[in-house]
Parts: sequence; C-alpha cells; structure tokens
Amino acid sequence: MQKTKSFLKLNVSSFERYLNFEDHRVYYYAIEEKITPDNCIETCKALIEGIAKTILGQLDLKSAEVRSRFSNHELIALESTMSKMLGNGEDFQVLYRQAILVLAAFHHSCEEELMQALGKDFFKFFAKLRNRRGDISHGREAPKPEKSSKNLAEMIVQITDIIAFHMLEVLSLIDFEKDKAENEDFTIAESFFVKEPEQLETISESERNVRDFNDFLDEQYPYEGKIRFSMALYQQYKDDYKIQFKEFMDGKEILTDSDE
Repeated sequence: MQKTKSFLKLNVSSFERYLNFEDHRVYYYAIEEKITPDNCIETCKALIEGIAKTILGQLDLKSAEVRSRFSNHELIALESTMSKMLGNGEDFQVLYRQAILVLAAFHHSCEEELMQALGKDFFKFFAKLRNRRGDISHGREAPKPEKSSKNLAEMIVQITDIIAFHMLEVLSLIDFEKDKAENEDFTIAESFFVKEPEQLETISESERNVRDFNDFLDEQYPYEGKIRFSMALYQQYKDDYKIQFKEFMDGKEILTDSDE
C-alpha cells in the first residue's frame, strides 16, 4: 500500500478536515503484516469500504445545491445508502459505486466511467472471495477447507492500492466545507424567489429557516419600494445579514430548548 500511504503522508494538509484518516491505519498495518493471504484480502475490502463511507459522510443531501448535482434517480439511491449506513449497513459494492458517483459530481478528475467499470467486476469477485475464504468476518472451521494464495493476495493489494490512491487523490481536491459555504449563499438566493404552496412543501429545512428569517426582518423593518428589506440587507451588507441570521437561529434554538 505504498502508493496510498505515501500520498497521504505528502498531502497531510489536504486531509486535516477528514482527520487524516488516522482510524484507517489499522488497515494498512494488517495488509502489510500479511498474517494470512485471506486476512490481507479481507482487510483490503475493509479499507475501500472505509474510504467510501468517509466520502459519503461528507455529503449534505439537505442542501439544494448539493441535490442539484444529481438526478432524481441518483438522489433516491444516495438517500437509501445514507439511511442504511446509519442502520444495518449497506452492501460493499453499492458503497463503492455511490462514493465514486459523489467524487465525480464534485470533481471532473474522478474518471467515473473508468472507476465504475474497474470496480464492478473486481469488487463483485472481491466480495465473493471474502465470503468464501475470509478469516475474520464469518469465522472458519479448522482446518480451513479453502485458502487463497500469497500471489493472489499480493495482486489484490496492488489493485486496492491503485483504487484507494485515486479515490483519496480526488477527495483531496474537494473542499466540502467550502461547498457548504457556497450552499448557504445558494439557499439564501433561493429564499427570495416567490414559490407556489406546493413548491414550499418540498423546500429544504435550511431554506425554510432563511425564509422565516426574511419574514422576521421584513416585519421588523417595513421597507418602502419594490425590494424587501431582507433582500436589500443581503445584497448590500451580506456579512451583517449572515450575522443577524445566526443570531436569529440561536434564538430559535434557545426557545426550542426551553420548550423541552
């Protein structure tokens, strides 16, 4: 796993927001120790799965801007995967496929078609092999009736290293926190559009909060003319608008806590 480990070491600053993947060090240790070929193969699967979950964990599907990056079909699949991640887990191949979808949606360098094609058959074989021969996940009688060779394990390690490296390289180019800041501006801009009642029923919670804040401002400061006070404040003094919005939300949280 030298390619992946070297990349992480040389790009520490790019991964500070992802905790430098310190919790994944146990995977690299287990792979390099090669306690048994099947243990090594099983750990390769766990590493890719862990990276995929980390990528998906950065996604805010409540954001209108984020949702706009995906088709309706993709959103339904992503929401299902995210839900399963919080419950009984999601299939390994699905986690990988969805993680590649997310990387491609946020950065052109992902090469989605290649990565999906590469992962489709490789990880299908990977999962079957792990289920048949894995030392850890399912437990095995002694002696094991079927064992993998060292050469097979080494080949899988090399392929895993290439895939993990590419996933991490693309992830290092994406700043989800910056994207969230841009999402806030997108949501605020959306909040000034007049929408039909049925449209308002489907808006995100974030947009609903901004609309409530706009109504609060407009009631507090009636503004003569065609433009609303809230819109004028945002267009001319964006920082002041955001500071007051934060204070508004903090006040709502205090009221909610006192009601409880």
